[in-house]
Amino acid sequence: MLFSIIIPVYNVERYIARCLESCLRQDLDSGEYEIIVVNDGTPDNSMDIVRAYAQQHSNIVIAEQENMGLSLARNKGLELAKGEYVWFVDSDDRIEDNCLKDITETMRTRELDALQIPVMTSVNGTDTLRFGYTDAGASVYTGRYLLSQMRYKYPAQFTIYSRRFLTSHGLTFYPKIYHEDFEFSPRAYYFANRVSYYERPVYYYECSNTTSIMHTQSTKRAFDMLQIIRLHRNFLQDKPYSDVQASFGTTFGQLINNSLGIITHSGDKTQLSGYLRELKDMPDIYTHMVQSKNKYFKFEAYIFRISPKLLMQFYRIVHLCR
Repeated sequence: MLFSIIIPVYNVERYIARCLESCLRQDLDSGEYEIIVVNDGTPDNSMDIVRAYAQQHSNIVIAEQENMGLSLARNKGLELAKGEYVWFVDSDDRIEDNCLKDITETMRTRELDALQIPVMTSVNGTDTLRFGYTDAGASVYTGRYLLSQMRYKYPAQFTIYSRRFLTSHGLTFYPKIYHEDFEFSPRAYYFANRVSYYERPVYYYECSNTTSIMHTQSTKRAFDMLQIIRLHRNFLQDKPYSDVQASFGTTFGQLINNSLGIITHSGDKTQLSGYLRELKDMPDIYTHMVQSKNKYFKFEAYIFRISPKLLMQFYRIVHLCR
């Protein structure tokens, strides 16, 4: 089998039919690819829609689990996948018609571990280019080079992977955290030997879904970002990383600033105190952030070294003045 499309489903009855339709309008024979739908314990009518499609299309595979989050739903799909290539597609998004054959040929011809794809943003039915790679050509890079240049995207759905590559490196998603792609993608690119870019936009990222994770107001998101930093620190401990330290420093800076934004706007003093305690227990964040090529993150690293509390005060002043 050539291709496995993995679609976790939770509270997307408004979007799932459109997603499935796009995955079915492809130029591969139905026996050459599978659509693995993982029911993450959705409480709405999404799975009624999926089951109706599965009755008509033999290449739709349904997997069931209790609500355990996006990471474990993707992992479940990856366990079941039989295709040479894997695409993690979010259930409120859609893909371009008749794109799988050319993507497969591109992956095979270039012998790729990963292929980055251009993305369109969809807002209330209007599609605009989010980013593209029209000048990339057919060049092949190491993942570590792209890491060092910050020439990759965090969302897992924006990269198509070789299943053999993922399984050979034990690459799965860390369970029960928000923003799991911040943890997964840098590790994947660290190991990838052959990565290339696709020129044609083939993924449509839906921004109108107010129930998506990105619209979730929860301080857990802030603490999960600190957990991702800890996981990356552990990942790098026994590996050479001088060539990618600046990249991880930038990732840490993004996670720190995103988490500061969430925690400072929550107004929850108990959560704020707990967040500061966790920051104080991570003094070596400085050694990574100070290597970032982003001057703002580098400056924040020096403030963090003086005091995490001072960093929080600095963040508030800067963002209140905008």
